[in-house]
Amino acid sequence: MTTFKHGGNDIVKPITPDGLCGFDSYGQLWVWWIEDPQEPERKTGTIVADVRGKICPICQKGWVNTTESIRDQTYLHSMKRHVHRTCEYGSAHVNNFYYWHNLVCESEFNKKGLKFDETKNLYGSAWTGPWYRIKFNHVPNHEFIFGSRKRVYHMEVTNVDKELAAKLDEAFKDQEKITKGVSVDADGKMSWIIHAWTKEYAKINLRTFLQTIPHALIPTEVT
Repeated sequence: MTTFKHGGNDIVKPITPDGLCGFDSYGQLWVWWIEDPQEPERKTGTIVADVRGKICPICQKGWVNTTESIRDQTYLHSMKRHVHRTCEYGSAHVNNFYYWHNLVCESEFNKKGLKFDETKNLYGSAWTGPWYRIKFNHVPNHEFIFGSRKRVYHMEVTNVDKELAAKLDEAFKDQEKITKGVSVDADGKMSWIIHAWTKEYAKINLRTFLQTIPHALIPTEVT
């Protein structure tokens, strides 16, 4: 979807009460919105589909005749259907949550329960969904951070030492379609990170990732 600022064509046939959604002289349906209320003359617009009378296959509800509602759309090429963009985001958010939650909960590494919380996605907008911060009860001084980062799947263990980082490097040296490395924060604490290139490789490598954390290298383990 391409957006235009101070451009495009004027609406000659409005279809919403506020006049910000309507057809131009070429029959294209435009949606315009005001980004800054202090500058109402500055508008941003885009061409959209006429979804009036259609049903979103996710929520099984349609669009109402307002600019905000008609703007809330995206096209799923695999289904060849329009859906509410907010529905697509909500559905992806839930699916993403259960993808990571089920993987870590079913892992053999989950011996004594865990805490599973959402955290900020450091490489995306509100539409890309959160990351997840996991703390296993038997490894209280280490946190695991999982989530999507652009086109890869991010897996991280915090507060590692050089010995554990070397062990992880060795375990993953022959793995395909991944990148790995370390990150050091402002306090000098090191994290070991792996990026899997596909969802399937993320699933395979997360299991290896958790199985490789040797308890002998984690002196804070609770027994």
